[in-house]
Amino acid sequence: MGNVHYLHMVETGHVDFAVIAALQKTVGVNRYQEIADEVIFELTEKISRFSKVVIANNAKAIIRHGTEIKLIAAKIGLCGVVDVTQAALAASARADLTALSALNARLVRIAEGSLFLLVEIDIQAP
Repeated sequence: MGNVHYLHMVETGHVDFAVIAALQKTVGVNRYQEIADEVIFELTEKISRFSKVVIANNAKAIIRHGTEIKLIAAKIGLCGVVDVTQAALAASARADLTALSALNARLVRIAEGSLFLLVEIDIQAP
């Protein structure tokens, strides 16, 4: 039998654990868990809307939803989500639909993994 290799769902660079720890310290573990639940719900909703407006190529809505995603993700340390969203907004500004579509798909993957990690942190909390 060979060695078992575990694949992690999220690369550690996509989540700023210092922000999460600071938030937990500031608001307490229970309030952090509530905030994390709210963020998971909000980001899932916003990313779904963002994907729809990307498909529709609605530039104004892309900017609005993308900006909202960045603000929500930054609040809880999801730096990968912030970075990919910023790149998607830049692609939209250049009217680069190929890059925008690719970044939209990447945003969904990064957000899924990052949100999964927030759930794992929430489950492991005392």
